[in-house]
Amino acid sequence: MDAELERLLARLEKGVADTRQQFGSGGTVIAVGSVVVAGIAALRAIWFLVPVCLLFGAGAFALARLAQRKNSPERAAPVLVALRDAPERVTRIVHMVTSDSRGVFQTHWITVGTGGAGHLHVRADDWKELLEVLARRCPQAEVTRGPGG
Repeated sequence: MDAELERLLARLEKGVADTRQQFGSGGTVIAVGSVVVAGIAALRAIWFLVPVCLLFGAGAFALARLAQRKNSPERAAPVLVALRDAPERVTRIVHMVTSDSRGVFQTHWITVGTGGAGHLHVRADDWKELLEVLARRCPQAEVTRGPGG
């Protein structure tokens, strides 16, 4: 295995673990914050706000857990195997950008998929370099570039 491929696979494996952890911690922070706001609302006798906050927190926590499952190392494993052993099985490489409503805080993401169940989705501040290496490794994959790409 050449050095570039080794670096790519190590970067993506770390990215999968980091992305999964960030979804989990983000969901937990929102859920805890919602419980705190519900507690403050209860102390101030703003009763209608208590269930709203608790439902919001539970929903955010559930969505975070779903995102963790969808972005697990198990789901990424077939993509990593394909990148290493059979890059022709990679069918799509997508660069996406998410941001707040004003576009001030942007987050770049790279998603790599195979024709099967493989799905790899990582946060990628180094998205330009990562996209270039992936496109070079998998020339037959459909590459979709997000804003600025």
